[in-house]
Amino acid sequence: MKLFGGSPVAETSGPNSPAINAGGNVNYVQGFTAEQVQALVRSVVTDATASHAKEVADLAGQLGATKEAVVNFLRLMGEKQIGPDQLIETLSELGEKYRAANERLAGLIGSDGAVQALINQARAANDRGDYEEADRLLAEAEAPEFEIAKAAQARADATFARVAEIRASRGFVAAAGLRFAEAAALYGSALDAMPASHAKQRDVLKMLRAEALERHGTQSGENAALANAIAAYESIVGDAAADEAMKVDALVGLGRAQTTLGKREENQKRLFEAVTTFELASKYRPCEGDPKGWAMIQNAKGIALGQLGRRGGNLDVLKAAVAAYIAALEALGQDAEPARVVPILTNAGTALRLIGQRETGVENLEKALQADDMALARLDRATSPLSWATVQHNKGTVLVDLSERRNSVADLQDAETCFRAALEEQRRERAPIDWAETENALGIALARRGEYAEDPELLRQAAEAFRLALEELTPARDPQANAQALINLGNALARRAQLLSDATLMDEAIAVHTAGATSISRKAYPLLWASNMSNLAIGLQWKGTLEKRGSLLQEGVNALRAALEEWPVERLAVQHAIGQTNLGSLLMASYELGKDQQDARDAAAALRVTVEVWDQARVRRDAAGSRYTLAQALAAVGEREEAARVAGEAALRFTAEGMQQWAARAAALATVYGGQTS
Repeated sequence: MKLFGGSPVAETSGPNSPAINAGGNVNYVQGFTAEQVQALVRSVVTDATASHAKEVADLAGQLGATKEAVVNFLRLMGEKQIGPDQLIETLSELGEKYRAANERLAGLIGSDGAVQALINQARAANDRGDYEEADRLLAEAEAPEFEIAKAAQARADATFARVAEIRASRGFVAAAGLRFAEAAALYGSALDAMPASHAKQRDVLKMLRAEALERHGTQSGENAALANAIAAYESIVGDAAADEAMKVDALVGLGRAQTTLGKREENQKRLFEAVTTFELASKYRPCEGDPKGWAMIQNAKGIALGQLGRRGGNLDVLKAAVAAYIAALEALGQDAEPARVVPILTNAGTALRLIGQRETGVENLEKALQADDMALARLDRATSPLSWATVQHNKGTVLVDLSERRNSVADLQDAETCFRAALEEQRRERAPIDWAETENALGIALARRGEYAEDPELLRQAAEAFRLALEELTPARDPQANAQALINLGNALARRAQLLSDATLMDEAIAVHTAGATSISRKAYPLLWASNMSNLAIGLQWKGTLEKRGSLLQEGVNALRAALEEWPVERLAVQHAIGQTNLGSLLMASYELGKDQQDARDAAAALRVTVEVWDQARVRRDAAGSRYTLAQALAAVGEREEAARVAGEAALRFTAEGMQQWAARAAALATVYGGQTS
């Protein structure tokens, strides 16, 4: 294209070009010096443009603007006091902006004739370079269009809101059918449809989606769903515009999801986070303002503390959990509705059972049983089948623990009845994790009864229950529950192998425990790891004795000593005593094979510890068994008189427990060692 005088159009680009400000290449004014443009600016300011009509016309041609617009360009540069070195570039840019505005205005179409007339007038004003008038006219044209748009948006929002409500209703239907993954997806879809102007409804949908994700992750074992629930709750808590009460509800939900996921993860970080979350929630929902809400938070906090105490065997943490449950029950009062009281009683029973497992005696175990019975008395199986099943499961686990302390087969039979009743409601397709945990618990009861009765068939049934549980309790879903079920399976296989004298079956048991030694994290689950190592040692003892292989016995000794590092007597007396009992037995097996008196001396030292613990706990059966083996160790190191006395004590205790066969064996030892049994 040619401009006046045949000069080509110059286009500029680069970092220092006015084209950068213009948003593209700019037609650069030609044939004018900065001094000439400055003179034109002064002529406009002094209203002397008539003498420069030719120059104004030239510029209008170059810039594609009207002469009136060019005069306004020059006036604007004067008002803005553009420097001489920027006059040419600024004039070129003003022309570019002018043309862009004209093109934009040319494409505007109004909704009616009146609006279009205003747009046309604005276009004419812009053509003259009268930007203030153009803007005024456009604002006048915008007002009715905006009102039309608002009305249309309101109608659209109302329609989308109805769509969202229908989708949310579908979510409620899915949740009613326990299809929580589907419910979460529907609530999320409803949230997408709900207009931003409906803030309250959007907040409700966010909460519903988070709760559905949590329920899905809890029941199905899908940890990704729990992670999504945590993110959803955190989003609500962090929303400055969200309702304060809903934020506290989201905090409670967040803590619940952190607890459930933390239970399944090796790292305890989420469990600590959950406790902190609940403590924060309780500050924003104090007891005096909302006793029911505060009690719910204390209950949830107790669950998180209980999980932490379960892992590390810290009695103080477990006692803090019980204190939280008691505080919750006190806040609710005697006349609280069962739906609020039952979960707290159930959780208190679980914490008391864990304390009872780590202490001697039966006091806390009996308190746990009492709490479960109180919960069951407030539950209607027909209306709350899953809650009823959970309490039955918990009661069964307490009875299993009591059976060991009370030497009661009847307790085991009652426990089996509880577990089978729970399984009638905890169907695998409905609640796979709960089903698997109860199968695991049933297996424990069967295995214990199989040991007492020396019945291989009961042990076979126990192993089958553990295998079924492991199908759902995978390491990815719940490494802690997986580890416990794995240990239980190995134990059942080992005990059955002993009864049947089946070396192949014992190899299978050892393989299970050997795998557990590496798959169970010692750091995350020290007590479970120690239990697995102790049971591995028992299998190695049996195989080493059978094959007369001292190396296997030494492996067992090493495994037990490692386990005892996690079972200090001052904190875990019962577990420590069990470990020392097994260590004494293993060392005596090693002595019998190699006749190394140091093995016998070490065995005697270990067994003296166990006798003291069992006597304090009044566990006569174990106290008798430990004395029986201690007598053998003492005799091996030449302390025959002491050995006879201890064997006599063992015989008396076996007799008191009705274990006549063992009493006869102990009495025979006492006779051999030169003592009396009366």
